[in-house]
Amino acid sequence: MADSFRHRLGSQLKLHFLTGILVVTPAVLAGWILYKFLAWVDGLLWSRLRLGWVRPEGVPGVGFVIVVLLILFVGMLVNNYIGQRFYHSVDALLRHIPVFDKMYVAFKQIGEALLSRESAVFREVGLIEFPHPGTWAIVFLAEKPGPEIEAQAGPNVRCVFLPHTPNPTTGFLLILPEDKIRRLNLSVEKGIKMVISGGAYVPSRESGMRPARLRRRGDGSVVAVETPGASVDPEPS
Repeated sequence: MADSFRHRLGSQLKLHFLTGILVVTPAVLAGWILYKFLAWVDGLLWSRLRLGWVRPEGVPGVGFVIVVLLILFVGMLVNNYIGQRFYHSVDALLRHIPVFDKMYVAFKQIGEALLSRESAVFREVGLIEFPHPGTWAIVFLAEKPGPEIEAQAGPNVRCVFLPHTPNPTTGFLLILPEDKIRRLNLSVEKGIKMVISGGAYVPSRESGMRPARLRRRGDGSVVAVETPGASVDPEPS
């Protein structure tokens, strides 16, 4: 009797502990990453600009606010006629600095591609057969490759990015015929989630999922229950 009670108590404590991990871990990781990012931005300016006379290392948060306001001011300045003329002059100067010009142009083109409203870069998700027929991989559709490549590969081709799992910032740039790409009715954000999770995240189950809800099977193993009506083995009596 006592052994059975201790076993059930231990199983319940294990179940509650794992549930707590599922609840706490995502919040802690997201909070830590956000804190590190804000602290990095906040420390970009000198301590004197961050009210260093009030506090030796500056007032926390002031640097972040100043950086955001500075970026906003630059955007407002460039969006008027005089600011655009000044920006084009600076841009032309930076493009003629040896070594620096290559990095500057590359980062500028990437930023324009990602932020442009007219561009379709990384705004569609698709499937291709990779690495061999019958095996499918998630890709993110990019722009047409341009006349130089289309003259060799054919007019009806598309650039796609095949990301690595679990790090989607690296991968392969492939140029494929359009008929080899199967477009998905899936947002880029959800596609990235699938890649990062290694398939553990499934968009179609998102709405009915009950996060951090665990149940113990009859064999003692612990499983996640995705929906209120999901069937699991009954707990041992």
